[in-house]
This record gives sequence, C-alpha cells and structure tokens, in this order.
Amino acid sequence: MLYHKIKQSLVKPPYIILFCMCSLLVVFITRTLSLGYYPLLDTTEARYGEMVRIMLETGDWVTPQFNYGVPFLGKPPLFIWVSALFAKFSVVNEFSLRFASIIVSLITMFVTWCLANFQFGKNYAWLSITIIATTVIHIVLSGAIVAEPVLLLSISLIISGFWIGMKSELPKQASTWRYVFFIGIAVGLLAKGLVVGILGITPIIIWCIYTNNLSKAIRKFPWFTGTILTLVIALPWYILAEIKNPGFLKYFIIGEHFNRYLMPSWEGDRYGHAHNEPLGYIWLIWLVATLPWSLIFTTLFINNLRKKIIKTNTISTNLNQWRSFLYIAFFTPLIFFSFAHNIIWTYSFATVIPMGLLIALWAKTKIENSKQWFCWPVSVSMINLVAVIAMTIWLMLGSVISPQKQLLVTAYAANNSTSNINITYWKDLPFSGRFYSKGQAKICYNLAELESSIAKSLAENHYYIMSQNRMDSLPENIKSKFIVIKAIDNWLLLSLVNN
Repeated sequence: MLYHKIKQSLVKPPYIILFCMCSLLVVFITRTLSLGYYPLLDTTEARYGEMVRIMLETGDWVTPQFNYGVPFLGKPPLFIWVSALFAKFSVVNEFSLRFASIIVSLITMFVTWCLANFQFGKNYAWLSITIIATTVIHIVLSGAIVAEPVLLLSISLIISGFWIGMKSELPKQASTWRYVFFIGIAVGLLAKGLVVGILGITPIIIWCIYTNNLSKAIRKFPWFTGTILTLVIALPWYILAEIKNPGFLKYFIIGEHFNRYLMPSWEGDRYGHAHNEPLGYIWLIWLVATLPWSLIFTTLFINNLRKKIIKTNTISTNLNQWRSFLYIAFFTPLIFFSFAHNIIWTYSFATVIPMGLLIALWAKTKIENSKQWFCWPVSVSMINLVAVIAMTIWLMLGSVISPQKQLLVTAYAANNSTSNINITYWKDLPFSGRFYSKGQAKICYNLAELESSIAKSLAENHYYIMSQNRMDSLPENIKSKFIVIKAIDNWLLLSLVNN
C-alpha cells in the first residue's frame, strides 16, 4: 500500500519536474567538472583546439587555420569563434575551450524546453530535455570542441521557431518565434553550412506538404524580411572567406556538401580522410550513439506499430500533427545519410531532439492515462546519471593521458622553462603535439632533413619525439645519436647523445 501511494505521488508534476531538474544538474555539473581533467583528443579535438589557439594568436577571425598559413575551409567557423571567445578572456586550456560547448548545449536545452512547454506544458518540457541530455552522444559532445553542439542549437531554433510561429495564437509570441526560425537558419549556415537545409528545413517542407500546411506557412512567415535577417547574419563571413581564399565557395559548397557524401573515398578532402562505410550504416551509428534511449525508442515504436495506437480518429488534430512533425524530423536525417558512404558517428546527433520529444510524449501519455509513474524514464535516467558520475571520477583520477602533452611537459620541465627549447617530430606530428607545444614543434619528413636537424642541434637544447616504430626504422648510425628520455605508449621523447 505504501509503495502504491509513493508511485501515485511521484506522478504529480512537481515531483516529475524536481526529478528532471536534479538529473540535469547532475549531468551538466559533472560534465563541466570533467572538462579540464583530460587532454585534447587526437585528431578532432586537438585539431580544432589548435585552430582556436592560432586564431587567438594571429587575430585572424575570418579564416580558421589548419596550420600556420594553411586555411581550414572544411567548415564555417562559428564553433571556433565560440570557443575562441571563451578562451580569449581566460587561459587557453582544455577547460576553457570545451566550456563553450557546455554553454551552447544549455541554450539548446532552453530553446527545446520552450518548444515542449508551448506544446504540452512544463511536465512534458522537463521530461523531454532530460531524455535529450542523457543520451550518450549528448553527454560526450556537450563537452567537446566540435561543431555539432552549435549545429544542434540551430536545429532547435529552426524547429522551435517554425512550430511556435505556426501554432501560437498570440501575435507577439508568434512573430518573435518566426524570426527565431530565420536566426536558426543563419546559425546553421555558420555552424555547418548548407547541410542545415537537410537537417532543419527539409523536414519542415515535408511536414507542410504532408499536412497541407504549405500555403499557411507561406502566408504566416515573413519570408522577405526573415531572409534578409538570415543573410545579414551569415552572408558576410562567406563573402570575406571567398575574398581571402579564392575558390573557397567552390570547394566548400560542391566538395564538402556533395562530393563528401556521394563519392566513396573522396580524394578532395584536404583536412582528414574519407570514410567508406556501407550504405545504411547511419542506423547502427544512431542506435549506439543515442543509447540507452535508442533502445527505448525502438521498443516503443515497434509496439505502437503492432498495436496501431496512432489512430487519427481518436486523437486531436494538434497531437496528430505534432507526432507527424517529430517523426519526419527524426527520420529525415537518418534516411538522407543512409545513402552516404562518408559518415561518422556525430551525424546522428540531429535525431536527439525529435527522439527525446517523442519518448517524452509516450511517457506523458502513459502517466496521464494510467495515473502511475512510468518507471522506465526514471530507471534509464538513473543508469546514465550513474555512468556520467563514474566517468567524471575516472577522468579526474587521470585515467586518460595524452602522450604528446606528457612528453612535452617532461621536456620543458627538464629545462625549467616553457620556451627556448626546440622540439622536432620525425614524420608524424599529431595535432595535440602542435597544440601543447603552442605551435613551436617542427617536423622532419625525410632522412636528409633529420640529419640536417641533428647537425644543427648538437650545440642546442633540442628534443625529438617519434613513435617507437619510426625509431626502429631509422638507420643505426642515426639511431645511435639518440637517448630515450621518456616513453609513453608508443611514443618516445629523445635527446641527442652530445647534449
């Protein structure tokens, strides 16, 4: 009897909201605490972290640089700008660079909360953002130096601005959110480029056609002034980038938006390597990346199809339209990327908002219909909360190290200095090596360069870093000139015998 009373009380909105608020606090506080306790990870984080450092050092805010003098034209720079702004007013380190993504994620949660609250109230809103925030991919990327958090913000702005702008009966509220829609498009153009059209706008067009709302959307939205607003925000950077880097628009629009996805092993990628995954691989990526909620979503979706729960004649038009809107927003990116070979796990990030809203809708319906606490939102959230706390403790204990950071720290410490020493890599220079040496590390690509470097360095304070495999492949007459100072994993810090 007592257990039954407890379950009955927990279904009341104040308790649901309190549980969700506590869950979100745990996730974001623990994730924030973890940010400075592990190094920038190669290749992605260290690469973007180095771009931020170079941007701050050179003062060039138009063109992110892959290396000094080498422009990075693979993505718009909004996420680089955000990280650089936070780092500019503090120390350029792991915490300051990653903290920008935490703030962006909090804004995304707020915008999504406003959307869900508009649709079905605070109870639904808090359930929705709790589910979104406790997916594996959101926990990881909300504290990483990547473009995806800013892209997710743009998607949230677009779908929230569109839905509230379409459905609100309050003129001022509707007008405000219609312009939020256009701001979201601008953010997407500066976050990832034209792909925002696929992830944010295409689902809206499909939904408008499917529900016969296309003419209504055309009438309601300020397409002229809204488009002007979008262009004022996004277009200046594209123009400046083309002026400073002739050919940028051709490479970025054609190469990065079409060839990247349609051509397996695309050789035009200047900044990484192409992935040649099987068609439809995005579904497996989504299943793993959005755990544990992907399992809940799949189970509920299959059960609903079997039971044929969704019947248009038994539910309100508003609810039916809301469900169809979320389903289309969820399936569009997955179907689109099903035909692409060159994909990575972060491409599934766009699904977390509609997925979270759909799962919360099922939970809300169950709660209201049965007047009992729907146990799986609690149990699943608790699993992830325990996991994120354990991960934070593990990181704070120093369980993740960067060989490059540790070797460079050793080299500097040996000389009681953070400058006036020379660091040279043999053949491989990871991005983390560039970042932690503050861009001072050099690289030799062939034996002639290495021998010349050794000859010039005999009387200098010089260290070399290379992998064990590279060391083993050196000729004996060169290998004998090195002394191993420190070894971490497969990497060696070396000095010269005469030094």
